[in-house]
Amino acid sequence: MRYTHSVEKTPVVETFRILDDGRLMLISTAYQSYGVGLPSLPEEGKLTVAGGWLVLENLHREYKDIRLRVGPEAGVSVEVASKSYPIYQWYPAGSLVVVRKDFKK
Repeated sequence: MRYTHSVEKTPVVETFRILDDGRLMLISTAYQSYGVGLPSLPEEGKLTVAGGWLVLENLHREYKDIRLRVGPEAGVSVEVASKSYPIYQWYPAGSLVVVRKDFKK
């Protein structure tokens, strides 16, 4: 999932793995400046800096689904198998979107 952080106004890339039971596991987060709500604690994973990005890997946060509000400011898109789905363009600003394994427009 890619989006622009609401406070920092910088890009964020979150990588998830789909577990056998359909839950989503956040396995890494990459961002260009630290912002509220972004994982950063050393006990959560391994933090490195590369190419101007802070990358926190080896995360294990599990979610049944991801609930978010969409809008042009955040520009949320979901990428699956190198294909990008700009969900912020599919729904009116402020809409609640639930992302899960069987997500459909």
